[in-house]
Amino acid sequence: MTPDELSAFAATMVFLLLGAVAVLLPWIAVPSGTGHRILRSLMTVVSPVVIFGLWVWAWLDASLATDNGRSVGCGSNMLFMLHTWVERVEGIPHECVINSRIGVGLLLCGAVGTVVLEYLVLRRLARSRRQAQGAVPARL
Repeated sequence: MTPDELSAFAATMVFLLLGAVAVLLPWIAVPSGTGHRILRSLMTVVSPVVIFGLWVWAWLDASLATDNGRSVGCGSNMLFMLHTWVERVEGIPHECVINSRIGVGLLLCGAVGTVVLEYLVLRRLARSRRQAQGAVPARL
């Protein structure tokens, strides 16, 4: 495998891991018996779909904006331009590699943010259910 393929594979594995966490999180992060099963099932579907959408977005072709505002394609998608190897071997401009790194980094941050948001919503749901049952005092 070439370095650009390895970096694309590594980024894809991170997206896959975050997707797996998003699928399992509604069922392991919140104690059993709390929360609505329908909401858990909905979050089991929605969060991985959002992460999948972010991963698909990483497959878009990278492009640069010129001085006159036109967009110039870099010739490959963002996932395969994370390593500087493509810069040396294929002659792709350094700006394309930098834009790809920033783009994939932001997409990975979005995927992590999706998992964190899912966790916070689930914890809030579990806490509100326990408060409704009288097990936990309300916060001031």
